[in-house]
Amino acid sequence: MQKRIQKDTSRKVPPAARRARDRSLLSVVSSSETARSMNQFSASDQLVEQLLANGFAEVTEQYFPHCHVRLQLKGEAYHPAYFQRAFRLSAGTALIILHYLTIRVLYKSHVVAESRRLSEEELQTIMAFCKLPAKRQAVLAARRLSLADLKTAVDAEPRLAD
Repeated sequence: MQKRIQKDTSRKVPPAARRARDRSLLSVVSSSETARSMNQFSASDQLVEQLLANGFAEVTEQYFPHCHVRLQLKGEAYHPAYFQRAFRLSAGTALIILHYLTIRVLYKSHVVAESRRLSEEELQTIMAFCKLPAKRQAVLAARRLSLADLKTAVDAEPRLAD
C-alpha cells in the first residue's frame, strides 16, 4: 500500500502577496547593490586610471602584444570583454592582469588574488602588496592567502619610507 503524502497548505501565500514581497525584496537588493557598487572596481578604465595614478606601469605590450596593438596603434577604445591588460609597479614584482572581465594578481606562477570585482579596501591591499619588496611578495604569494588574510599580512609589514 502506498501512503498518501499530504501537502502542507498552511504555508501557501496568495500570488498578490508573493508579488508584493518579491518587489520589496528586489528594491532592498537593488538599493544595497547600488550603494555597494560605488566602492567597487571591475576591469574598467576607472581601475586602469587608479593603477596608473598609484605608480603602476602598463606592460601590456610585453604580455599581450595583440591587445597592445589594438589599443595603442589602432586606437580602439578599451572594453574589458575584448581586451587583456597588464600592470606592474617595477620589474620582478607582482603583476596585475585585467584578463578580460577578471582581475588577477600574479607573482611568478602563484595566483595571489582573482576576482571580477574588488572593493576599495581590497584594491588598496593589492596595491600595498605590490609595493612590498619582491622577496616578501614571494613569501606571501607562496602561502596562498585569501584577500582578508593578505590584508592582515600586508598591514603587519613595516611601512616603507615614501
